[in-house]
Amino acid sequence: MRMLITIGILILFILPISGQIVKTGGYKFTTTVQANDSNLGITATKFPQEISAGHKISVIDQTDSLVYFKYWIFTNESLRPIYNTQIFSMPIEEFERLTTPIYPIFKGAKVGTYSIPIRLRGIGKDNFDFESSLSLQTNLVFGFGKKDKPNSFIDLSIGLGLTGVQLNADNSDIMENRSGTAFTLSCGVLIKPHPLANIGLFWGVDWLSQSDSETNWVYQGKPWLGLGINISFTEAKSDIPIQNQGTN
Repeated sequence: MRMLITIGILILFILPISGQIVKTGGYKFTTTVQANDSNLGITATKFPQEISAGHKISVIDQTDSLVYFKYWIFTNESLRPIYNTQIFSMPIEEFERLTTPIYPIFKGAKVGTYSIPIRLRGIGKDNFDFESSLSLQTNLVFGFGKKDKPNSFIDLSIGLGLTGVQLNADNSDIMENRSGTAFTLSCGVLIKPHPLANIGLFWGVDWLSQSDSETNWVYQGKPWLGLGINISFTEAKSDIPIQNQGTN
């Protein structure tokens, strides 16, 4: 039993330090280092060329201790014989210290949900009204963002679902207030200036179900504008560096 406990403790200590993983794909140097500069320990790699901040590379392989990469094609033809004719290597620790991943602008598509808290109906007309509606929608979300961030900055969505609407004497032919159910089709944009803050703007149309159609709801099939701050959403993100190679 004591031997089993000892082996278990050794496994707990050994596993966390066994091999960092550098994902294949595009990276960018963030620091300029002169050739054979000893200040950052680059001499350990015998790296003969200058490393320039902003130069882009593609990681193609790695071992337990080294990352293998190649430079993106240089538009300056005089640099191609220096950088574009060979594959370079660097210790993983140094590579992670000197580079940052380049992420795709398009972060991907994802099926999820959005909650649209406020809907403005009849804008610019005599029957203008606003309401907070409970809506169960499924959305196809397309995320876009910066190349240096895995998370999306702007999400575009298309959705459909069911929405609860309030029927009353002002917006229908009924005499007593009650709720109805509508089929909803919507599209919108969500802007996220901060991971914990977002602003959403949506456009959509509601159609009451057949059982409520006799109420002559004035907003039947009419567009509404949806607004929201810190909307609950399903996020599209990409934590994999860009795979297609560009130019330096």
